[in-house]
Amino acid sequence: LSIRRQRQMCIRDSFFGGSSGDPSASYAVQNGKYTKVGDMVCATFVVIATGTPSGGGGSLLIAGLPFAFATTNTQAQGCIGIVNNITNNMSTSQLALVGQSNGTNLNVMNCAGTSTTSTNNIGVSSVHNSGARIEGTIVYSITA
Repeated sequence: LSIRRQRQMCIRDSFFGGSSGDPSASYAVQNGKYTKVGDMVCATFVVIATGTPSGGGGSLLIAGLPFAFATTNTQAQGCIGIVNNITNNMSTSQLALVGQSNGTNLNVMNCAGTSTTSTNNIGVSSVHNSGARIEGTIVYSITA
């Protein structure tokens, strides 16, 4: 009996999303995998745009997770392994992934300094660069 399943994660067409409108983008790579064990999910993804995404609005989202976050899990945090051509001051801050309750999107956040309370969402315009790329991983709980 195997309790571990690994499948390709469903990716929606506009993988870079915006909280108040998705940017228009073409993609060179849109890959994602997940492993689900019980009510825990580990998802990894790679998103690389070709050309320069444009439009959209609000906060930058990574869309297309395979399962919605649990209602009690208000902030599942993940990490970003590689970022290229994203407008962000990487010398004084780092990026984090934060999931929201009942959703299948991740906010991309800028964690300034060492304080966990000094975070803010990165805007969609941060991917308005040629070849924007984000790779990341998140582990989160779902409602079983």
